[in-house]
Amino acid sequence: DFRADWTDYARAGTEPGGRIDDLVRRAGLGAGLLQLGPRTDVADLTAALDVATAASRFGEGFPNVVAEALACGVPCVAADVGDAARVVAGAGAVVPPEDPQRLAAAWDDLLTAGSEARRRLGRAGRAHVAGQYSLARAVRRYEALYAAFAPGRSAPAPPAAGPAGAGT
Repeated sequence: DFRADWTDYARAGTEPGGRIDDLVRRAGLGAGLLQLGPRTDVADLTAALDVATAASRFGEGFPNVVAEALACGVPCVAADVGDAARVVAGAGAVVPPEDPQRLAAAWDDLLTAGSEARRRLGRAGRAHVAGQYSLARAVRRYEALYAAFAPGRSAPAPPAAGPAGAGT
């Protein structure tokens, strides 16, 4: 039974009610839970997190929520399903799926490490996501793949470099 008295939780997305609220109530977390409802400012909310979490039980091929949090400079704790470990790449922690004790320990490690340590991890995560999962990189990889299947044709030349950081 893990109860984090040192933090608050936020829930955005669906209207309050249902199974999640029942679980929150039974766990005694209601007083520390801010129910935000549907939002359009998710990037701002994500950037305000101390730690993001993806506690999936089974395979998401690519955990978008992890990449999005890292792109916002937020370290992540993720269950080791799908490509989560590859996306986190050291900018947080990866724990076995369905292991609440390890999940809680990873949260505790990141939160007690201090804000500067989390900022360092967040910057590393942002750089990793920008370098590995940018749209420009995906386009280049698809062009190379298509060129490999089109004998005698090569991928087009990449566009001219834009301002610093563009296309990364």
